[in-house]
Amino acid sequence: MPSLHALVTPGTSIGVLLGLSSVSSLITLLIIFIDVRVCLQLNSPWSQLTIFPALWASLWSSVSYASPFGRLAIWSPIVSVDQYRWLLPFVGPTGIDWIVGAWAAVLSQAFGAWLMGPDKHEDAPLLVEVESQDNSSDKLTSRAAIYLVGLLGLFTIPSFVLDSTPLPIESSRTTPLSVGCVIPSYHRYKHRHLVLHDFIEESKKLASAHIILWPEGAVSFRDSEERDEAFKNISSLVSRAHVAVSFEEFYSEISNPRVSHRRTGMALIAPNDPIPRFVYYKRHLVPIAESFSMTHSDVPPAMYTMLLPAPPGYNKTDWAPPPSYTRPIDVTASICLDFSAPSPFFNLGSRPGLILGPARTWHRTVGLAMWEQAKQRADEVGGTLLWCDGGEGGVSGVAGHGLTEVTQVGEGSWKRDIGIPYPLRRRRTLYAAVGDVPVLVFFYIVVGLGMARSVRRLPALSISLPRFTELKRDIRAMIRARQGDPEQQPLLV
Repeated sequence: MPSLHALVTPGTSIGVLLGLSSVSSLITLLIIFIDVRVCLQLNSPWSQLTIFPALWASLWSSVSYASPFGRLAIWSPIVSVDQYRWLLPFVGPTGIDWIVGAWAAVLSQAFGAWLMGPDKHEDAPLLVEVESQDNSSDKLTSRAAIYLVGLLGLFTIPSFVLDSTPLPIESSRTTPLSVGCVIPSYHRYKHRHLVLHDFIEESKKLASAHIILWPEGAVSFRDSEERDEAFKNISSLVSRAHVAVSFEEFYSEISNPRVSHRRTGMALIAPNDPIPRFVYYKRHLVPIAESFSMTHSDVPPAMYTMLLPAPPGYNKTDWAPPPSYTRPIDVTASICLDFSAPSPFFNLGSRPGLILGPARTWHRTVGLAMWEQAKQRADEVGGTLLWCDGGEGGVSGVAGHGLTEVTQVGEGSWKRDIGIPYPLRRRRTLYAAVGDVPVLVFFYIVVGLGMARSVRRLPALSISLPRFTELKRDIRAMIRARQGDPEQQPLLV
């Protein structure tokens, strides 16, 4: 099992896994308990059916913000929901949680009805009114389930209509961009402990790319002076490409220089300029494995606008308007476990064109899980992801705008040409702009629609129906008394 080797010892890993599993199970039981209690207070079948999806989305959304593992701890699936992936820019992963909860509510109701079977009353002649009420309630419940299934089915239609193929590389509506991932192989360098020189030599082979990404913690620096000197060497030796350098560094506190800390970061180095375009430090550390030995950052990712001149064979006036004759691409970044956190790019004021994702996972299963998380974060904000995982058996690739497949598994550098939408769409997606809270409020409004309809119907049901039923019983008793026909069975009390 890959999780057994995630921490220092298998015993520690097992303890953490048991703790996480227990907490997740308790949360699920809590959702079911709250759903049962709330449904007892609701008169509307629609509200009874939709309250569970709302609770499911609410609690798991809260867990994703509170848990150090983010959405990795969520029970809602992240794969096999391709029919609903188009919803991510609008409602985010919280919307997918609601859909999962809605299907669970519908299927559990159908299974319960099949298991219990139809209601049968032995005292049929005297329970006509009760059967009538039960049948009416069953019809309303069945109708609510049919409406919800129909709604869930309608949500799948755009997945069959929208174009899900990758963007063309050469097109009037795209900007061709060459990206690369640097993972030096043992076959070439004959050692496992890779150093700065190895990554620079490997990057030279991909220098024709516009932007090159190194995996998480590719190199380590003793202090800021060594780091800045390395940036100078990278910018001069890899002179044609932007290089996204992921590193670990030791730094001292300003108030107490004797105290040293270690952190993971990423710097984007432009050609022939040692000053980074931006530097980002990892915000979410792996519990125990990293949290005890490293420090995290609270600074959200920044955005850098990379200007692309006309490539060979293009007339600059056809490539872009004056005066710069360049096309902009907004670049941002996050590091490995940061992608499991909800809304990691919420602070950005515009839509990113390219998202850099350096990673280092310890097993292919974990690598695939993080790859899926990173893809979903890119879809939520409408950007293209460049993922470079330098871990053992890690998966790397490009995702977004129709690209979904892994480019490479394991070590070895690669380069790929992709298309970025042009003109650049800077307006943020709905979910990136509003976040989870408005989405959750909308789900409870959906629940409230059924409650409002039930309230309008309550006075007539609670007053007229009981009185009408009592009147029918009195008339029937009077007729039998006059005919001298005693009751064979006592009246229903």
